[in-house]
Parts: sequence; structure tokens; C-alpha cells
Amino acid sequence: MIKFLLILLVVLVSPFSVAGDDFKTSEHNFNFQGDKLGLKVRSLYGSSYNHLEFGYKPWKPVEVGFRYAESGSTTESNYKLKHTLGKWWGVDMAHQLEYRTFSGDTTDYYRWRIIVGYKKKFGDNWAVWGKVQPRWKYYTANDLVNDGAIDDIKSQIGVDYTRNKVTFTPFIQVMNHGDAGGYRMDNTTLGTNLTIKF
Repeated sequence: MIKFLLILLVVLVSPFSVAGDDFKTSEHNFNFQGDKLGLKVRSLYGSSYNHLEFGYKPWKPVEVGFRYAESGSTTESNYKLKHTLGKWWGVDMAHQLEYRTFSGDTTDYYRWRIIVGYKKKFGDNWAVWGKVQPRWKYYTANDLVNDGAIDDIKSQIGVDYTRNKVTFTPFIQVMNHGDAGGYRMDNTTLGTNLTIKF
């Protein structure tokens, strides 16, 4: 599984020199997580985007959520259903369905993603992890194409440092275009997560 992380690192790092939008924004997440309830706050430095997300786990493999986001004058309500499929050979598998509704002229759509991840722990406090998420959009407007092709791919690699119930995570995120864009790299973002469990 170390090979998985190394391959992901190469995928994330190799396009840096050719992407024009690298590091124009940074993403910062604050997560408060209980056994069943969770709250996530995200702010993007260098962007007007912010969101607040509530999550609830009615039983172990399923999580439902609601996200309210603002980006400039546009607001979004995002209804989410995530199902964790399990772990095979150390690789975590899940999928998630969302319904994204927007104010103004932005078209509402469904989005489905597959989530593939791997985490390797080192001692009691450290871990490295990688995650890849191909995503598909299904528009509610008849004049937009729903061809079943991958619309984009979100990839991340990061390092966790945990002390008691607090985890700090710096990470790198790369967005790639989907099938229509030839899977070219779109942008690269540095980010942080601060997670507090209660």
C-alpha cells in the first residue's frame, strides 16, 4: 500500500510546473466530530467561498449531511448521502450521492463520487494518507449533457498528527478535469484540517 501513496504523490506533484492556477487559494477546515454528529466549517483563503456542514451517522456505514455554502452572491444547499462500503487489503472504499441546489442562474444537479483511500500509521501520533475521488454530475436541466463520463477527479495526500482527541492535518489537493478535458490538471491547493473529537 505504500506504493499506492507513492503513485498518488507523483500524480499530485508532477503537474505543479504546468498548472497556472496552483496555490492561488488555500483551504482550511475545522471539524468537530462526535460518535454520530459532526460539524464542519470550511474557509478558502483567496476566495469568497465558505461553507458550513452538518453530518449525522444513523448507523455505522451510512452518513447523511447538509451543507450550506456561499460563494460571492451565490448560495448553495447540498444534501448528501454517504455509504462506506468497507476495506479491502488496507484500501478504504465508499461512495457518496449529493443533490446541489443553487441560487440565481446556476443549474442544480446531482453528483455521485467514488472514494478510494489508504492510510498508513506510524507510531501513536502520525499517519500519512491518500485519497482519490472521481466524480460524475447529472444535471436537472434538459439542455445539459448527462453522458455518464467522469466530470472531474479530486485527489488529496496528507499527514495526520494526533494528540489526545485533536488531529492536525496539512494536505495537498489536486483537481483534474474529467473525460471532456482529457484529465488535465486544473488546479492545486494547499490545505489544513483541524479535527476535534468529542
